[in-house]
Amino acid sequence: MNHSKSLLLSTKTLSPAQVLLLEASGWKVLMHNFISIQWLPLALQLPYDLLICTSQNAVHSLLQHPQVALLKNTPLYCVGKNTRKLLETNGFKVLYATDYATELVAYLQTQLPLLKEKKHIGFLAGTHRLDTLPTFFSQEALKVEELCAYRTLLTPIKLAASPQAILFFSPSGVESYCQENVLEAQQQFYCIGTTTANAVRTHFPALREEQLFLPPTPTVADVVASVQKPTYF
Repeated sequence: MNHSKSLLLSTKTLSPAQVLLLEASGWKVLMHNFISIQWLPLALQLPYDLLICTSQNAVHSLLQHPQVALLKNTPLYCVGKNTRKLLETNGFKVLYATDYATELVAYLQTQLPLLKEKKHIGFLAGTHRLDTLPTFFSQEALKVEELCAYRTLLTPIKLAASPQAILFFSPSGVESYCQENVLEAQQQFYCIGTTTANAVRTHFPALREEQLFLPPTPTVADVVASVQKPTYF
């Protein structure tokens, strides 16, 4: 397909290099951060036997805490390869990382005897987190302290023109976009992962399979790459 002069919307700001890649494919790129992040003060109750972290935003919040240095030897499980990279770059010990919370739950199932021995587990997440992990903690009667690390704020705008393609990076981003705009039958949706794709399905029940694309791994860079080499959901 010739995308010359076709409008592509990214629902978060991309790097200049990523914009150039999209423009080289013939797209006219529009960007707006449809969500913003507000860091929240963490009420840490040290020491922890284990920390579980579901996003880079949670890590950034943790890094601002005055007692962060005392946590460097606390083992961690996390979601996302970039989350793992951010943690390890800052001196944390990541025992296990997955692409999705559902995959982490599957792994934690195999670690139940060990987890039940832990007296103090901390779970860092945001205000719009999914119930995947908390439901697992509850079902298995695990002693987990949930630490709200950041607040997700919706920052929608009304677009003057409908884009042919939209890049979505979170269910909250989909929700924010749909507050002021409508998903349309002629559009293509590039989603960072399955939960974001499912949010598109929720807001647009008439969605056709050929409209929805996912990258092989849930990263911003792979979403951009998937525009060049689309993979159907």
